[in-house]
Amino acid sequence: MILNAGKRSFFNLVLIFALLFASMPEPASAALTREDMQKVIKWGTIGGVAIGAVIGAATFGVGG
Repeated sequence: MILNAGKRSFFNLVLIFALLFASMPEPASAALTREDMQKVIKWGTIGGVAIGAVIGAATFGVGG
């Protein structure tokens, strides 16, 4: 049981880092406009809420 929890925690960390790196803008787009920054902030907030929900479900269970 403890071993299974360790694997789940490691998988959660890998998933979080994968989502963070996948949502980062490309280095070639150095000149960001105001609209681009608003999109990044909006989708970053939505992604943060989704990641928080996944972590909460993994930690406390779906019914918790």
